[in-house]
Amino acid sequence: MATHAIEQQNGLPGERYLEKIIQVPFELPPIDQTALHAALFKRLDEVLGKMPADLFDQSYWINIFHDGIDALIKVPRDVVRFTNTLSVTYPTVRGEVNPVDFIALEALRVFLPGLYAVIRTSPEMFTGPSRNDETIKSFHEKWASDLPEELRSSTQEMMERIFPKIDGTSYGTDWLQQCRRKLQVCHPDLFPLYFRLTVPPGAVRRSDIQALLSLAQTPATLGETLIAATREKRSDGLSKARALLERIMDHVESDIPAENVPVFINVLLDIGDDLVLASDAQGVFNFGNESRVTRVVYHLLKRIEKSERLPLLKAAITKGRGMGVQCYLLVELLGYRGKETEGGTEALVDGIALDELKTAWLDRLRAQSGDQLLAHKQLARLLAGWSEWAEPAEARAWCESATSSDNGLLAFLSTFCSHTKLQTMGDRAVRLQPRLNQQLLEKYIDTSACALRLVSLQQAEKVPALAQEAVSQFLIEFEMIKAGKNPDGINSFND
Repeated sequence: MATHAIEQQNGLPGERYLEKIIQVPFELPPIDQTALHAALFKRLDEVLGKMPADLFDQSYWINIFHDGIDALIKVPRDVVRFTNTLSVTYPTVRGEVNPVDFIALEALRVFLPGLYAVIRTSPEMFTGPSRNDETIKSFHEKWASDLPEELRSSTQEMMERIFPKIDGTSYGTDWLQQCRRKLQVCHPDLFPLYFRLTVPPGAVRRSDIQALLSLAQTPATLGETLIAATREKRSDGLSKARALLERIMDHVESDIPAENVPVFINVLLDIGDDLVLASDAQGVFNFGNESRVTRVVYHLLKRIEKSERLPLLKAAITKGRGMGVQCYLLVELLGYRGKETEGGTEALVDGIALDELKTAWLDRLRAQSGDQLLAHKQLARLLAGWSEWAEPAEARAWCESATSSDNGLLAFLSTFCSHTKLQTMGDRAVRLQPRLNQQLLEKYIDTSACALRLVSLQQAEKVPALAQEAVSQFLIEFEMIKAGKNPDGINSFND
């Protein structure tokens, strides 16, 4: 550049001119790799500080460094550029990301920005379960071919360690759960943190989980903390409670001390119904928090001695308030018991114990007042359990009594009103369609008699605003069935 500038500005021969200034030229010695590594590691220690023992895997770091980062650091200036970047970006996400993954991605951002952009804009190609797909294979071959030839092999090896999905190997669900436990970037829930450099509202921090696990000594506070999380919403409309329940699953096997396992089971079977939110189960294929609560309890039960499971669950059901999640758990345990009798794996609780648990649950249910049951968000599930595990006439008699008053009928129908998403072909808009399943209701009430009462209430304008949708939908579906039309049919409500 100097010789060119001299020639352009003054018309003089650049190299001859510089020879008059430079008296003793000499070649710089090759970079000492040992010294370069030492400088990098010293600076990383200064910038990153002490790593959390449960997040920093020394073996993983050694492999990531030698597989890819080492080839990117060529001169002392690279050390300065790289560590200066980390000094700004890492503090914002300290403790919320896996430090080794974060260092590797920041190395790509500094030295291979094109590849970094590909990763950032294509999370579905790098995160989540592996699958052998030609489209995915072609995608990864494309970015690899765009790498500088001298860096291609090493970068590919590092990328396959960070994102195991790349090599197409099939991994079990436990693998993905461990990735989230270690805060690795290959988990879709954690991927955005590495690029936003901040924890979004409602997201679960590592410190949140650590604090929650430490609350076993104060069960009341543990329950209150989980319930409070239902009031904190994420940007996607889901609650923080849902995210907490999913993240707790990452720690049930080893991070909850044995003496604290009964505490978590008791708390979840007590306050579990308060964690069940309609907003957390939107969509046809989604499932509610009752499933997430039950899953945590089920896996915690595996750590309890078999002889101790019945007294623990019986006490939790007798004392706990969460009748909806308790019912859900019993149904799951019965399902596993059925699979065992068909030659499947051994169930957690045997048939005799399950009969005792069902009896304890029914006794708890019968002890509730009529108003308490009518107000229960999961009344349909409670009645299903009642009909299944006791005489069906008992549940129907309660329903007929509860709906004998107009207010009781309106409250009953409102509880059973659900919503499904409908989308007309060619229409981008999605609308919520209320539903009131007549076949389900006929198990508990005389739908024809109720229809006459509801029409009278509508004509007298005695249906309060909160019950109008349920009443209207009940009558719509009642008339559809009378006319021979199936409310569950395709396009039944699209006209």
